[in-house]
Amino acid sequence: ITQQGERGAAGLGLNYGGNYVSTAEYPKHSMVAYNNALWAALEDITGIEPSDDSDVWEKIMSFNMNDLAFTDTTIGTQYKLVVDSKRIYLEEL
Repeated sequence: ITQQGERGAAGLGLNYGGNYVSTAEYPKHSMVAYNNALWAALEDITGIEPSDDSDVWEKIMSFNMNDLAFTDTTIGTQYKLVVDSKRIYLEEL
């Protein structure tokens, strides 16, 4: 027997836009990787660098690539999280 909890708020449905490029246009709800963090665009943005002081970018998470490794203990395989220009994925070490 289980009990279902309350439903949480809906997410933003972010679209990954790769690494931040200052000349690129980012529509509202784009997500970019910049300066060891993932950022969400709160409105349509061009030429505004993501930062903690920004009113148009929200930091989703900070990361250190060295800290993003883990081991699948069911099979003993190690993986790391990779963020490249268009994807976020796991890569076997």
